[in-house]
Amino acid sequence: FSLEGTILYCTGEPCPMCFAAIHWARIDRVYYCCKKSVASRIGFDDTEIEEIIRGEKEDNIEFIQQKDIRCEEVMMKWYSNPDRVEY
Repeated sequence: FSLEGTILYCTGEPCPMCFAAIHWARIDRVYYCCKKSVASRIGFDDTEIEEIIRGEKEDNIEFIQQKDIRCEEVMMKWYSNPDRVEY
């Protein structure tokens, strides 16, 4: 889960999903060649997703919480494990 100390080389500027994964993995540096505008021209346009993330556009996907105490119990079980690896 931790890639601290690593460098990522990629063809294009990271999309929102890759951007999040890079941050979760704690990658130190990212080198890329093509700007998002190039990816957009060939059909990989993340503009709408980025607008939703920034709160500039309403999300058309409905997210519904299905509260279930068993899910919280699983998370707390992990949390109470003294051998867990902290993120």
